[in-house]
Amino acid sequence: MALGQAAPEYGYISPARHSSYYDVFPDHSDMFVVWYFVIAISLALDIWYLCGGPGVGYLRSMIPSGSSSVNFKTAEKVETEMEEGTEGIAIITVMDNNSSRVKYKTALTSMECYAIQNKYAYMELNAMDYKSLCAHKDTTFQRHCIVAHILEQGKFAWVLFVDSDIGVVNEKRRLEEFIKEGADIIFYERFFNFEVMAGSYFARRSKFAIKFLRGWADYESRLPPNFHGRDNGAIHMWLTEVLVPGEPLIPTCWRLWRSTVNFESLTRFTLCCREALKKSTSNNIYIYKKGDGWARDSWLTNSYWNPKRDFMFHARKEADKKKFTPPQERSLQGPEYWPWFDTLKTPLNLTMCREGGYFYLEKKRELTNDGVESRTCAYRIRRRSEITHGNKETECAIGVPEEIVDDHSLDAKGNNAA
Repeated sequence: MALGQAAPEYGYISPARHSSYYDVFPDHSDMFVVWYFVIAISLALDIWYLCGGPGVGYLRSMIPSGSSSVNFKTAEKVETEMEEGTEGIAIITVMDNNSSRVKYKTALTSMECYAIQNKYAYMELNAMDYKSLCAHKDTTFQRHCIVAHILEQGKFAWVLFVDSDIGVVNEKRRLEEFIKEGADIIFYERFFNFEVMAGSYFARRSKFAIKFLRGWADYESRLPPNFHGRDNGAIHMWLTEVLVPGEPLIPTCWRLWRSTVNFESLTRFTLCCREALKKSTSNNIYIYKKGDGWARDSWLTNSYWNPKRDFMFHARKEADKKKFTPPQERSLQGPEYWPWFDTLKTPLNLTMCREGGYFYLEKKRELTNDGVESRTCAYRIRRRSEITHGNKETECAIGVPEEIVDDHSLDAKGNNAA
């Protein structure tokens, strides 16, 4: 299916005095102290830069060739060194120049370890490296242009884009499980609202995917002047214009978008677009239903995860990382939205990841499928009631457990399954 006429035209900005040694160091032995000091400072700065210090554009890349090293290079250098004709999958995240790896250490390291173990290419990109190709002001839009550029290089069959705060919690699952035959772009629904998740998607190396991503990036110039939700708001209108360009609801959705003042009012705009998208017959874009995608927010189950359905967790910023207290450790109902608890048995060691067979997840954080479904179902119903002022579903299919009974799995009612 061709893209709708709403796609904007693509255009990018191609982007004093000298003292002798003897004047300064009359005692020659002092020279060695100074040189050691200079070398130590240089090494410290190098480490800081490699960790994403401000002003430093970097690309962290693991090429799936069995190499045991992780290289920090400019984007241009790594792209020229990529293996020609690679048909695999690349995992890509993009950070702006004011961010750093330290802010997302657990999430990024878990993603990198997962990529190493499964021979996926892995890239951490600094948006500043791509300013000449993608001159967008807002990084949330620029990153989609960057993904389109990577796809255009023809090195990978698929790209999985992820927010920098998305981390792997279940290393047993594979990316290939989520690739739908015939689709060019693959999204998933968020669990706790009605949004299509903008922070992670699969994109195939195809003309449709590249044009779609560039159109999404260029929506930066078409945003309403009020609160708009950045690329997260834009993806819903862009999907609607591309998949159902003649839909009568589009003007109504636009009016709702122009009247939004916060995330709560943005939900009404989102619902309008989702209603319009029900008429789409395109196979180019696939959207996984709630609970079927590759990632979700961990707070829905207090950072507990299910080995059969969970794969990645979103919103894992280091600033929001908490330690379990005894009451929290037994509960499935934790703090909402931002706080999260680590599911790692030990801090990740990339050297061990490269050696293979390093299973780094804390099994005591596992939860049965029914446990996940019951918790998220209850929240889904609550949110629907808040938005529509009515509750069409009277109850979840199963009971809603409120706490972990022991260190093993739970059955459908939240009791000890053993």
